[in-house]
Amino acid sequence: MSRASRHACRGTSFACLRRWSLLDRLTATDTPPQHAMTFDAGPIVLTGRPAPAPDGSYVGYGPRRFILDPLLAAAAIEAVATFWVVGADGKHSGIAAVIGAKAYLARPATTCVYYTFFQDFDPPHTRIFVREGQFAVALPTNGGLTNLAIMWPASEFARVRGDIEAAFNAAAAQIPWIAARITRAKRVERFVGR
Repeated sequence: MSRASRHACRGTSFACLRRWSLLDRLTATDTPPQHAMTFDAGPIVLTGRPAPAPDGSYVGYGPRRFILDPLLAAAAIEAVATFWVVGADGKHSGIAAVIGAKAYLARPATTCVYYTFFQDFDPPHTRIFVREGQFAVALPTNGGLTNLAIMWPASEFARVRGDIEAAFNAAAAQIPWIAARITRAKRVERFVGR
């Protein structure tokens, strides 16, 4: 997966974890369950429970990759499956460079994204924010942390990359719900993105 990949399990993915007998392993970690989701478009804010998966599951989880990936790998090995490592780690794939893989079906990026993790941000569930030229997601995850990601049009990439923290904070300041929390929260990891 790309370094900027999201780590949210909801609906069908949650049902798959249940079917593969991995749900108990995931819930035994400190990954917080989410029973709702909020969509915030500025003047319109909707909170509700997502439509259930075919098995009736609707609870979501936002496990960190270092929690979920080993669970999936261990289950594959226990099931006597052949375990392959796939280098689906994005445009600047380190794995692809090492093995000399050729690009195919390549398309130019239309967005750029940076994310990080905060302590004491405390959203009760995933919140999605849509603003003109901007998209953001706040996702509760392991260790009591919140994954906050902000996305801009690809045309903004050079500006954003020039001072990631300033661009991130300026974007966060445009969303009152995030702005109110980011000032009291503590960023505990570096910015990751592309």
